[in-house]
Amino acid sequence: MLLLLCAGQVNAEHPDLWVLTNLEPPFSQQNERGQFEGLVIDLANGILQEANIEQQILAAPWERILKEATSKANVMIFALARTPEREEQFHWITPLTSAIVGVFSMQTPDKSISQLSELDLTASIGVLDGDYRQKLLQQVGASNIVILNSWAQGAEMLLNGDIRNLFMSSIGIQVNCKTLLQDCSHIKRILTYQQITTYVALSAGTDTATISTLMQAAERYKRSAAFLQTTQEWLSNYKQKNGLDLHLDNGVINLWAAN
Repeated sequence: MLLLLCAGQVNAEHPDLWVLTNLEPPFSQQNERGQFEGLVIDLANGILQEANIEQQILAAPWERILKEATSKANVMIFALARTPEREEQFHWITPLTSAIVGVFSMQTPDKSISQLSELDLTASIGVLDGDYRQKLLQQVGASNIVILNSWAQGAEMLLNGDIRNLFMSSIGIQVNCKTLLQDCSHIKRILTYQQITTYVALSAGTDTATISTLMQAAERYKRSAAFLQTTQEWLSNYKQKNGLDLHLDNGVINLWAAN
């Protein structure tokens, strides 16, 4: 089911644009008033405002979002992980966040692991439903994939011993352990998969005028004082409320502490 942010008017120049996201607290979430909030929500809205596009933001599970985006034109998605498999499926407008992704466990393997195929592929491993990591696990032949409804569910299952491994990001471990009020210092990253960057993206069939409008708007917005102020306010907020030490680098929010 899609969730509606507001009943704003659609710009007549872009009447068919859909704006979709998957809510991933604290960077995109629904507050007690039913409104969407968070760093990536504000950044997406900033780009839309710069483009003079007044449009609703809708939220849905990734599986639904990707189905819509691969079957319809003029669909804007954020924050979508840019992977080789998706490269030709979308127009990549601007990067938003970057995170370190890997496999986490409370059991240290006997030898170091450098790639997914070196994991114990019969051991249970949790991954979010519809997430790109689900397909990666299927490609290497993992036989005990546990599909999760949320990353919080995955963190809880890992802590309870219901799954052996969890394929997510370092920032995800931090966020969900704090949400669960759990000490996760004993959870170790047993495999670093890679650094993954999320983007504002448009579906492949989107008209060239909309692509150009949003690309130019994103460039202008990222050079603006409003972008810098919004980013700094949210990074300060996340550090104070969530204990997250993040930093801005060349227009991208890196979800780890600066060196």
